[in-house]
Amino acid sequence: MFDLVPFRRRGRHLMGMDHAFDNFFNNFLTGFYGVNHLPGFKADIRETEAAYLVEAELPGLDKDKINVEYRDNYLTIKAENKEIYENKNANYIRKERRYGKFQRCFYVNNVDADKISAKYEHGVLTVTLPKAEPGPKGKKIDIN
Repeated sequence: MFDLVPFRRRGRHLMGMDHAFDNFFNNFLTGFYGVNHLPGFKADIRETEAAYLVEAELPGLDKDKINVEYRDNYLTIKAENKEIYENKNANYIRKERRYGKFQRCFYVNNVDADKISAKYEHGVLTVTLPKAEPGPKGKKIDIN
């Protein structure tokens, strides 16, 4: 079993509808809103012998606008980008920069929660989730 699974894909993938649903939803957004991506941010997940590494693209944000939390085996990354317009009546030809609140959750088990660390450099947030020390797999039970 995998120890790290993106939270937003769990249900549809199990039903075999993952690819078809994403294509439908992306086409709907493109036609209706003129955008070709889902709201949020992109993340890469790597595994080493000692830890899981989550690298999330959050360009243009200040570090204090990002919240990282680990609770009940879920890593949650939240970010908020408030865009202030100098001229609210500006006539944009095309508007591609995103603003608002973004959030991604990942189910992560086998993690030493006390040793989790994060750093933010050049628009990339890197969260290091050290693996927990393996405990005994079984135990002999005495019969009384």
